[in-house]
Amino acid sequence: MKKSNKICNIVEIVLASTSFAFFLFYLFNNQSFNSMQCLMLFGCLLVPLIIQYVFKYKLNIIVIIVFDLFLFAHFVFGEIIGFYVSVNNFDTALHFLSSFLICYFAYSILSNFSYKSRIVVSSLIGIT
Repeated sequence: MKKSNKICNIVEIVLASTSFAFFLFYLFNNQSFNSMQCLMLFGCLLVPLIIQYVFKYKLNIIVIIVFDLFLFAHFVFGEIIGFYVSVNNFDTALHFLSSFLICYFAYSILSNFSYKSRIVVSSLIGIT
């Protein structure tokens, strides 16, 4: 495993354990909404690790970092701190970020598929 992948996995584990610690903090302070948000963040942060180790699909580090930024922006800043209400274009920025993630992840899967089966990706997605 490359050094950058080890560092990325360590960052994933640290962020997941931090969100679980916040879950316990909010749970013991009787803030059920925030505790459930942190628990969902914990589960979502484990998705790249599950994809890499269970499905044996190598994700790009940029995708993982942008995915983590999106998750923290949504759960911590948007839901817990309340940026969806107080910041005007916060929701629009997150929609742009999520559309970038979906497009890049789909292109990554299609290019991996075309590399193995020798089908040109441009013919699959309609680019001439």
